[in-house]
Amino acid sequence: MLKVDRSFVSRLSKTDENSDVFVKMIVILARTLGMEVVAEGVETEEQLRIMQQLRCEFGQGYLFSKPLDQAEFAALMYRESLCQNTHRKADDDSDDFSAADHSRHLNPIEVE
Repeated sequence: MLKVDRSFVSRLSKTDENSDVFVKMIVILARTLGMEVVAEGVETEEQLRIMQQLRCEFGQGYLFSKPLDQAEFAALMYRESLCQNTHRKADDDSDDFSAADHSRHLNPIEVE
């Protein structure tokens, strides 16, 4: 797995068309090497959308969750599994979840 440092992610902006040049290169490098990509320090919906457009599979940062200790992390994962199970029971026709349903909590970034 190759991580995109938060210093690159924090510079992402749709108003600056060149802000994603380094991130694009990192993603291309990772793909060439057969690696997955995780974006560190995702803090805004705009950064999330840009990373989705660049086909970044994973993201971490305050947009998803504040830093957690072991007990808090276990509780979060438990709550998330309950939410996903409830959602699946309510919609048995679909195995997929939208980005709004689950990507905010340490799960892969969904690409539409």
